[in-house]
Amino acid sequence: SDVYKRQGINAEYGGTHVTHMQPFKPSSGVVILALAVAHATSSPAPPLESGGFLECKACELAADVVRPVVNPLKPVIVDVAVPICKKVNATHQCNPASAGGEWACDDLCKGMMATEMNVIADLLHQYPSRGVCDALTACTPPSQPGPSGSAGVRSNLSDTSGEKVWPVWPSHGGKPSGSFVHFTDLHLQLDYEEGTNTDCGQPICCRKEAGPGAAGKQAQKFGDWACDLAPATLDSMFDAISTLNPPPDFVLNTGDDPAHDDWAQTKTSNLASIGYVASGLLNTSIGKSRPVVSAFGNHAPVPVNQFQGPGLDDWLYQGAATAWGPWLSDDARRTLEFGGFYQMRVADKLRAVVMHSTMFASGESGNWFFAANRTDMAEQFPWLRDTLLQARARGEKVLLLRHCPIGDFSAPFDAYMRNVTDEFSDVIVASFAGHAHTSWVTVLNDQATETEPVDVTYVSGSGTPGGGNPTFRVFHYDLETFEILDFDQYWVDMDQANRDGEAVWTKGYSAKEYFGIPDLTGKSWEALARTWLAGTDQTESWIHYATAMTRGRTPASKQNRVGEACRILSDTNDLYQKCKKDSSANLATKTQPGSGLSVQLGQELLKAGAAKAKA
Repeated sequence: SDVYKRQGINAEYGGTHVTHMQPFKPSSGVVILALAVAHATSSPAPPLESGGFLECKACELAADVVRPVVNPLKPVIVDVAVPICKKVNATHQCNPASAGGEWACDDLCKGMMATEMNVIADLLHQYPSRGVCDALTACTPPSQPGPSGSAGVRSNLSDTSGEKVWPVWPSHGGKPSGSFVHFTDLHLQLDYEEGTNTDCGQPICCRKEAGPGAAGKQAQKFGDWACDLAPATLDSMFDAISTLNPPPDFVLNTGDDPAHDDWAQTKTSNLASIGYVASGLLNTSIGKSRPVVSAFGNHAPVPVNQFQGPGLDDWLYQGAATAWGPWLSDDARRTLEFGGFYQMRVADKLRAVVMHSTMFASGESGNWFFAANRTDMAEQFPWLRDTLLQARARGEKVLLLRHCPIGDFSAPFDAYMRNVTDEFSDVIVASFAGHAHTSWVTVLNDQATETEPVDVTYVSGSGTPGGGNPTFRVFHYDLETFEILDFDQYWVDMDQANRDGEAVWTKGYSAKEYFGIPDLTGKSWEALARTWLAGTDQTESWIHYATAMTRGRTPASKQNRVGEACRILSDTNDLYQKCKKDSSANLATKTQPGSGLSVQLGQELLKAGAAKAKA
């Protein structure tokens, strides 16, 4: 699972020091589960080996032994695991010495253990032992062929059945340029309650289960840095969007509506978050009269990150199709319900193509069900390419939506994503993503020479306060070419809102003026980044960019100038590392927020289960 600690800690993220949620590793609970297996069955708990890794063949044998007994053992293991989890303070991720007391670990461990046990059991039941061990990195995954040429489902861009013709189509009142809103990573905390304890000893607080807070430790109306997005703040954001002048032509949401309390989430609660966001927009003048396009983030499934593919995620895809239904065409609904991806028109000759990107991540922060076979489970890439071919044939342009930047795709799917974006650079205007919570851009260059920019990915910053003050962006675009002309960043000063009793959203800056660039082309962004490599920490455009990353929350001095320049210049981890090396920068590995089951500790569960079965 993926929960976060908000302690106001300066944590290094991708070479960038920002105050944000520190990834919690409830996946460390797998070692607790392993100990519980041994305790419940009177079998010796195997010690961690050097590095903690099983050899491939040993892992496969352990999976074979454990598989038949996993289901009967689940309740026994969880019952034994909870007190062990509490004894070690959930591997130091809950704090009984906080104002939350013993409840902090008790509540977290009960939810965490049950959730993680189910994931391990599902993997063993759905995949052969080699696939499970590939997911646990005990085996080296075999080379996989590229995506097949045949899509499991196909969009038909000529099918307009069920499509709404919005009032802004097609003339836009004769204006030369239009605008649209992009927001992401709202992480709405529906159980947020004013007056509750913000020193709860858990990864996020402000839940009624933690009880009332002491003086100075009480959740305020518009949020707290120890919590996710308060509903009152989200409502004020929608009010601000609805009063924009001129009103935007459409709205983009690149995902992660549910909060970070992953140990306490259910399918019902996650769908409630998605539904609240959709209905909140629908109740505004913008949502009633403009297209709204939404994507899934890694927090949409239960458990977090774990997408299993068509037929197994229907509860989520169909539930979201109901929530987003007022804006969907029949074609969009059909592919969304199949695999979580879709396309829809947002203006005359302009489409949003929405990828289901988070299923392509493996490792501790990724999707173990993907890692078990590393295939395109829903045949999404053939669908994407076919959709872009149709758009090209129709003379249409595309805005490409993903929750994750390309750097979060596991190999070889990061290369597939780069290749498709390059191949259709004449169709794709720009890409929009989230996941990172801070605000930044990345430029993709052509694959042949790696010198010509072909795409810009905009990460607009989170609605939740984890990456800074809650924010949204207004992009301005040419109504003939659909080129991105500029963007305005809006945010609310959360502390000021709590002091004043009113959330006031203000425009912090406009990109071209604030960063001193002539336009928002890839070449201009790259030129800006290179001035930082050649400049100093006092370079004016760098100070502006660094401040904007957290919307004024974190001083520019806490950001890493060379690291952020390399982020703009590098769309994959390999290129990022090369940029760091070439720039003689001693920076941390580029990573994205998010955690999941620990591969090392997952192997420990297999070893303990095997010991029990043999006993």
